[in-house]
Amino acid sequence: ALDGIVRLLGSMPQGKTISQEALRAELGKIVSKQDSLDTTFLLERITEVQMLRLGMELQCPICSQKSWYSIKETDYEVQCMKCLDKFAFPSPATRQIGWAYRSFGSFSLPSQAYGTYTVLLTLRFFSVIMDGATTPIMSFTAKKRTMEIEADLGLLYRRFRHDTKLKSIFVECKTYNSFELKDIKRM
Repeated sequence: ALDGIVRLLGSMPQGKTISQEALRAELGKIVSKQDSLDTTFLLERITEVQMLRLGMELQCPICSQKSWYSIKETDYEVQCMKCLDKFAFPSPATRQIGWAYRSFGSFSLPSQAYGTYTVLLTLRFFSVIMDGATTPIMSFTAKKRTMEIEADLGLLYRRFRHDTKLKSIFVECKTYNSFELKDIKRM
């Protein structure tokens, strides 16, 4: 399911919207591969954590362009995002309102939020799934004399909260690319 969600979010960078019907169809494809999920539950979780926000796509009567408006910013008079003119909210003609979702926050960035999804999922694995004590550092460059390495995630990790053994873990993440020999040598 996570792969399907990452692909869905990757198709919606920087303000691209998806209609309510199209989103339900996409989520239906994702949950059809999982026995324990249903579309409504997945939609509730995605909106609860604000990966996507519900809003409206309205067409400006002046410039004829469509723009997405969050429910919070919609009022009886709306300012067009394209031509900046104001127009009346189409309350008598509610068929003109197209319910649509838009990615929000870091989920709206291009390229899987510049690769942060895999880093955050890896951190979640160690801290939540493995229930370890973690101290993370994100995306850093370590230098020693003339040698320099970059890592997507570094962790000071204890398997058990009161364990005295502290481990250093360095992580290189890929969203859909394969690890190459240069990546392995770097780590």
